[in-house]
Amino acid sequence: MTIKTYLPILALASALAATAPAHAVSLTGSTLNGNAVSDYSTDGQIAFDLGVNRFSPVTLTFTVGANDGATLALDAWIDNLTGDNLRSIGLSLGGGVSFATLGTASPRFAPGAIVAGQGPQQAAIWLAAPGEGLGVELGDVYGTTVGASDWTLNLNGLGAGQSFTVTVTSAVPEPQSIAMALAGLAVVVRLARRRTSA
Repeated sequence: MTIKTYLPILALASALAATAPAHAVSLTGSTLNGNAVSDYSTDGQIAFDLGVNRFSPVTLTFTVGANDGATLALDAWIDNLTGDNLRSIGLSLGGGVSFATLGTASPRFAPGAIVAGQGPQQAAIWLAAPGEGLGVELGDVYGTTVGASDWTLNLNGLGAGQSFTVTVTSAVPEPQSIAMALAGLAVVVRLARRRTSA
């Protein structure tokens, strides 16, 4: 057989591969605003590295695959490349998905982080002063961080081929706003402790 005999078969195989449905959740679009992203998502798990070059919002659009269930795990590495100390990270969900659980946030050098939910589609991570100069691990990216737990998302009925968004904001807020936010969070924690001890 000559190569000309195989050309139609190769063309058909290429066309079928291009139109085959995605089996795992995948990054299908992004608005990076000068930042960079690498996608490592697999069946049932969103995983990405976000290189923060500018403190501006990043919106990632993910499409559900055929092998994804009703929930997705979420792990991410937020790489701070700005040279300034990172003080907070916000996560916002769009497209009908919501947080099932809020996982851990592990800064590379800062002494700790406070993870707080602000509704089913919003979460905030406040880093302890003086902030984080390198990066923050959300969840257990490498499967080796002691005490780390993954974040999880409810797809709320979204099926294969449907999309949702994850927007990440990172900032270096003014010291006054950090003090106010931490004071407010301290009040919420105190009230929650009173309710559980009563």
